Amino acid sequence: MNKKGALMHWIMFGVLIAIAVFFIAAKKPLTTDIKGQWSADFLKDNYLEAEKKLLNEEVVLRNVGMEVAKELAENGGLSKDKISECETIDNVNLWNNKDKWCLPDVLNNVNNEAGKKLKTRIPEVMFSSLEFKDKMLFVKGEKKEISSKAGKYVYDTSTAVDLGYSFEEYEQLKEEAGKLVSACKNKKKLIECLENNKQKYWKVGSCEQGKEAYTPNTRKMIFCVESPNNYYLISYVSFLPILEIVKYKLALDFTPTNVFSVENLAATPEKEGYKITFDQDEMATAYKIYYTDWDVTSHIPNDVDYVFKNLPKDQDLRVYETILIPDAQNLKCSDNKEANKPYLCNGKTMYNLVDAKIKKDIPYYLMATTIVNDKESEIGSFVRLN
Repeated sequence: MNKKGALMHWIMFGVLIAIAVFFIAAKKPLTTDIKGQWSADFLKDNYLEAEKKLLNEEVVLRNVGMEVAKELAENGGLSKDKISECETIDNVNLWNNKDKWCLPDVLNNVNNEAGKKLKTRIPEVMFSSLEFKDKMLFVKGEKKEISSKAGKYVYDTSTAVDLGYSFEEYEQLKEEAGKLVSACKNKKKLIECLENNKQKYWKVGSCEQGKEAYTPNTRKMIFCVESPNNYYLISYVSFLPILEIVKYKLALDFTPTNVFSVENLAATPEKEGYKITFDQDEMATAYKIYYTDWDVTSHIPNDVDYVFKNLPKDQDLRVYETILIPDAQNLKCSDNKEANKPYLCNGKTMYNLVDAKIKKDIPYYLMATTIVNDKESEIGSFVRLN
């Protein structure tokens, strides 16, 4: 056999071996997995499931935060249906009562109210605490685990949302409330003082239309305070979202430290005696009128004891009289006014003084004081008779 014949023999042998290998391989099934299948399953069944749960938590937390913000604002910063330790006026919580302050613990109230709502709406997750900073509301959650054929995935349920509103606004309102009480509690013309000292977003009166802004015989005032930083919250009416500015309902007590002195005291000579008039004090429980022929004017203004401390002991030779007008708030007006009886007409307290001891040729000095319960005001002014 020549060389050319030998070469052809080996080529044919190689082809036969290749054909045999092909048929053997064709009978063996393909078992190789798609490249990256485990990663895809883990993302779909573990990671994405966790992200959906976290997204739902964020939506719920944002709604809860807005609900709590609205409820607290409507109750003076206190939890819904809670009553201030300083009491209420017309169902509005007072932040102070005389010198006692009962300011809301907003952080604690947010924790309590939001915690209750989250426990109801996401019962499968345990949240331990809430905090707020600027417009962000943070919630501390537990670790949760999602298991699938691809494995286990552990994620943190803690989250934070932007409410577009800051609970820290209460600190600004507390500071402004303190300044307003300090400026106006010892001012007799309370409404005038409030208008001159309050911020423009502090409205005297209820947030509801048609309610009285001022209740006579009290120094406890209701306010509707619109958000000084123009914060808005979303609420729902018939499932439709409504954007409303935050309004805080609260009340402040402007009870004065001292009893106000009588103002605009006057004495007009009448055919018989004198018509005494002075401004009504809506806090007064009684008034006193003093008159004497002893000149005590150098001691005015001052308290009653000091004004009359130098009266002569032998008072039989002098005139010194005191008239008590009780039940000051229930005085009536009348067209026919009797002598030595008090009346209240158009904001003026009136008394027709008739005393035979008063002589026309002798000067007399008349004064009046306000009494609130058992506390008497200073003598602030006098009028001269004759």
